[in-house]
Formats: sequence, structure tokens, C-alpha cells
Amino acid sequence: MFIGVILTMALGCGMDGKSADTDDTDVNRLEPSSNEPGAGPGQPEGGPMEPGDDQNQDLTGNINGTIDIQLYGLDEDLEREMLDWEESYGSFYPFGKIFVSAYYENEQGQQFYVGYDVIDNPQPTGNQYSIPVEVPAVDTDLRIFAVLDYYVDNITGNDEPIGGYNRTISFADLGIDSESMVIDDIDFSILSPLQEQRPPCEDSTSTDPREMSISGFANITETYTGGDIAVVLFDPGPVGPIRHSIVAPEVLGGGAEAEYTIDACEGSGYMLLMGIWDENRNGMYDPMDEFGVYISEPNQTGNPVTIGYSDLSNYEIQIPFHSASGLSLVPFVQLSGTVAPSSGTFDELTTEGTLYVAALKYRPSGEISISTLEERSYDYKEFTFEDLQGQTSVDWRLTVPSETITYLWAYLDVDGNGMVNEPQEPIASGGEDDNGKFPTGNVATSNINMNLLTME
Repeated sequence: MFIGVILTMALGCGMDGKSADTDDTDVNRLEPSSNEPGAGPGQPEGGPMEPGDDQNQDLTGNINGTIDIQLYGLDEDLEREMLDWEESYGSFYPFGKIFVSAYYENEQGQQFYVGYDVIDNPQPTGNQYSIPVEVPAVDTDLRIFAVLDYYVDNITGNDEPIGGYNRTISFADLGIDSESMVIDDIDFSILSPLQEQRPPCEDSTSTDPREMSISGFANITETYTGGDIAVVLFDPGPVGPIRHSIVAPEVLGGGAEAEYTIDACEGSGYMLLMGIWDENRNGMYDPMDEFGVYISEPNQTGNPVTIGYSDLSNYEIQIPFHSASGLSLVPFVQLSGTVAPSSGTFDELTTEGTLYVAALKYRPSGEISISTLEERSYDYKEFTFEDLQGQTSVDWRLTVPSETITYLWAYLDVDGNGMVNEPQEPIASGGEDDNGKFPTGNVATSNINMNLLTME
């Protein structure tokens, strides 16, 4: 569900249920990421940046807000429609925890985690979070995103629902000194389909599909400070995790070791076998934990493994494994392009209007107020008449969640009355069908060019 430069994701799970405001929070370490060879999850070349490095953060603050979970389904045309929680589930809550995090990008496009929180007992609406962050400067532009534990396994998987705040934020906007940096009311929602379990083993060649197992040892090669190890299997991509097993390591030498067994469906073919150490012991497998892979020999990845019809044994996992690209979690991607009149300049369409470009969460229908447009958008861009005057086109850029569906539209509010998509008002679609549907993917998409047309 849920790539240019990416946030790499090392998953980990602890069983002590501590959240980000405990003493175990590890937000002092900058966590850049890369999908380039030689960079491990959440770490630059040469390993993690620890306090004392040149880029160490020195300004602290808090970001607070609430997160809602908005259910959706597909109508008869396979378009999204909002579902009422009460009608769908009543008082039952079928999902797991919510992991919420903040990050920023440097000038080279590297992304750095600067803090997180875990919502341990979420509800459909009003889930409060508080992220303690450390940033290099008061004007650092931060982005906030959250992952819903859809499969209730304490893993922030890359195929689970993700949401985020649709604007960058910085403490400089508050006009306060760095000793009292607090940003409130950063509220957003996560869109989620109705809960489903992962499908059972299926094998078209067998009427009785069964499971096989993989076993071995998972080794932590750094000083062990507590926390369990999760052994996980991903489909190539990677996508998942599809299967997981949690084991408790024991101190061994300067690190730790745990014996594991994980089940897989017979005849699955190529899969990726990985391990995650819950170094921060926050109760989830999250991007700030240490990541490793199955090795054929020390410091040499053995992935992918071939899942056939016989058990596999002595499959060793090394954690951390800094020369692996790891599991990639891309919270947001950029969409960009132009909006232009069908001919001439914008002055020929309006003398006082405002143009809106929006990446909507649902298929638009009928007249829309600007407040509704903002509420139902992942992101939107506003151009006043001063921006449009004399122009034959304007450039736009929107930030949207990756690996999801958006409905991409441009609306010209000709008379400036705060309503768009009214009769005789120009509109344009940037999507792949008449509804404006646009799969966001996991890399930036540019040159999305839209021409305004007046519809009857």
C-alpha cells in the first residue's frame, strides 16, 4: 500500500510496551537512509551518526496532534467511497497500534528520522500523539507520517495503510525561541480498507497446501542492550512481511544470539529472509530499529532464499547488516506538473478567481467548497489571481502518500465565491481516467500537465 531517495525501514519488536516518551526513546541519533549499495536501513555510509558527530541535533521540541482512521471501500465502479465506522464495526476495533514519526530532508535529498511515538491502544478517531524531536535548526522543514498496524503483528509493514500531515512544518513558523518549541494540532487521518487477514497457504499444484519451515540462528553483532528479534519473510520487492516469528536472544560474546523457526507456504519460490532487532524496545518493529538479512557467509547476503517443499535449516541471520539496502518505507512522493488554459492566458478565464490543484482522497462529485477540498485532499496548491495574471501556465507540486490512489484535479474558482466545480467553471484532470484516478507509486512523478476546460 503503502522512490527517489527513500526512507529505509528497519523493523523491530519489543514486548515491554514502552512508547516514545520513555527513557528508552532513541531520537538523539540521526537516521538518514539510502537505497544505494552500502547504506543500511536508517543509516548513512559508515554506520549510524551518534551524538558528537558533526551533524548531531541540538534543538529539542515536541510535535503534538491527533490521528483518525477513515475506513473506505470500493463502489460498483471500483472507486473509493467512505465507510461509516459504526455501520462497519460498531464498537469493535480490529487493527493494531499506530506508529507515528517525524523526518526531514537535507539538500542532497537524504531523509533523517528525528523522533517518533507509538499509539498503543488506538480508537477510530482522536488518537493523540506526541513526538519528542531533535532538529538541527529551528527552521528545519519536518514531515509527519503514521503507519497503521493493519495486520496486528506489531510490524510497520510496507503493505499497510499509511497517512500523513499534508504540509511541512517548522518551529520557525511559531516565532518562538528554541527553548520552548512546541507545535500543536498537527492532525491528520489514515485511510484504511476493512480489515482482512493475510491469505492462507495456496498452491495450485496441491489440493492440500501445507507449510514448511526455515530454522537457524539470528545473531546480533553489536553490544546487546535488550529487545527481541523478529525473523520475517518478504515477497520480492520487498513486500510484506508475509510471515514472521519473534524470538528472545541471549547474550553471547559481545552481542547476542537467538534460535528461530519460521513457517512458509510450500512452493512459494523466491522470498527474502530478514531479521530485525528491537533495539529501541518500543513495542513495534519500526524504522528506527536495527535490520539484518540471511547470510551465506559473514557480511555476505544469501537472499533470496528458495521456498520449495522441504524444510530449510542452518539459515543464519546477521544483525545489523549495513551493506544491505533493507526494507524501504516511502511515506511520501512528489507529483508535479503544470496547469494551463486550453488557449491564451488565465486572464481570458477570470479577472478575480483562484486556481486550486488538489490530490483528493476520494472521487470528487458535484460542487465542492474550498474547506471540503482542503479536508479531503492529501495536499493542494492555491494560486491567487495575482499568481495567474498574464500567465499561460503555472507550475504545481504536491506531496502525497506513496503506494496509494489519489484523484488529481485542478479547479478554477472563476468568481472567487469559495466554491469550485460549479457549472461553467473550468476544471482539469491529471489522472488516468475520467475520475482523475492516479496511482502514486513509490517514486516522484513529474510532467503531469493539465489543460483547463469548461464543462457543461
